[in-house]
Amino acid sequence: MSEFWDYDDNQEYLAKAVVEYLLAKGHERGARLFLNCRSIRLSPETGADIDEYTNRSISVTVLRVTLLFPPRLLDKANEALSVERAALEEALQKAVYGLTDRAYDQFWIETAMTVERPAETWRDEIVKRLLGKEQLTNQARVSGAIRQPPFSWNGLGFQSETETRIARALSEAHVLFFPLPAAVAGVQKKEPDFLVCADGKWGILEVQGDEFHPPKTAAKEHERGRWFQSYGVRVFQIYSATQCYSNPDEVVSEFLKLLRASG
Repeated sequence: MSEFWDYDDNQEYLAKAVVEYLLAKGHERGARLFLNCRSIRLSPETGADIDEYTNRSISVTVLRVTLLFPPRLLDKANEALSVERAALEEALQKAVYGLTDRAYDQFWIETAMTVERPAETWRDEIVKRLLGKEQLTNQARVSGAIRQPPFSWNGLGFQSETETRIARALSEAHVLFFPLPAAVAGVQKKEPDFLVCADGKWGILEVQGDEFHPPKTAAKEHERGRWFQSYGVRVFQIYSATQCYSNPDEVVSEFLKLLRASG
């Protein structure tokens, strides 16, 4: 069992099956939990249980599933797991059986902290963060409390790996874009995910539902869209984090077509 799951591609098969099943069942928080884990560790074990009819101890097969997260996401992951455990167990049971043709009596899901190979500059980066001197060229700190962007790409700060994928796709599309800028009008401040200019037309691309945060209500999103459009932004388009993470090039291509076709 462990040899099969040592390969990253096989982990991706499992993650994709679990996420799609959870989304189909309406468990978006559980899907976001699986989307944001860095890797999965599966350990088959033998346990004991009590037969409810004979009251005797019986042997059961248990699959221990450990979801690995970076330190900054571990608390949020545990919160999501406490709510979605039953749905996750059901999704894992079906996905594991579909992929390996093996059935288990019980599933035990836990979280753990992943230990990644550190960059040579990690100490300097932490010191800068503690001193409030992180040298990232965009703001990414407007909404609510001050937030420290945990992901970086090309010298820019992002709140999730999903956002970095969209940034790369926009960069490859050779359009002008501003990731997580501070938008200010009078005393109001808002933080769009991506402000994009294509052929002289301005639009906003929003990523919804990433990093365990539940999607904003439709009413609030429409209100944000109207606010930006009242200042001449032609397109305000929202895409799910799942779509942005899995198919960033397709998302950007569709968004740019809408923007260029806007009046």
